[in-house]
Amino acid sequence: SGKSGKVSTETTNHLLQYYTLSLQTGENCYFQNVTKDSNIIIDFKQTSGETVLVKVFDPNNKIIVETKRVFGTLYATAKLDGPYHVCIYNPYWSTRKVFMILDVEPLDLGEHYKTHDQVHFFHPLNEILKQTRRLRALVVYDKTRWSMRNYEETYYTSTMMNRSWYMLYLALAIYFYKWWPYTKCLAMQQA
Repeated sequence: SGKSGKVSTETTNHLLQYYTLSLQTGENCYFQNVTKDSNIIIDFKQTSGETVLVKVFDPNNKIIVETKRVFGTLYATAKLDGPYHVCIYNPYWSTRKVFMILDVEPLDLGEHYKTHDQVHFFHPLNEILKQTRRLRALVVYDKTRWSMRNYEETYYTSTMMNRSWYMLYLALAIYFYKWWPYTKCLAMQQA
């Protein structure tokens, strides 16, 4: 429950299903079981380096906190019982104007964290994250830590391809910087 700071399997599954839906439809993600005076903390980083607008809405759709920056932390105290909505807007991408918190992983749920069910819940999100990977964030949900995982390992192949291009550019840069004057001079001598 929200008061105890523990999140049940059903609640975890519900939240994950809603985040999955949010990613596909662009709706607000929300915290259903937030209780009055509980803390809402969102620590986010926009990996693409673009400024985003983050807003937290209470059940009456009143904005209780917002910020506009590339990275930072939002702190809010629940004045009412949930649900509380979190919206992350990217003004530069009109086709995807609302960004959601991409992943939720319970860190302090005791033995439940080690169960197969918890891993199973996250599998569909992993597949979606492979196509999104726009945002990582940390949410403290009613005294329970929820971590937005950084799935860099799922892009290992593409990252290595990018590194290969970087190495090629670096080699060309070194060639033109160090060896191009020498080869040009040598060609002039031979002529």
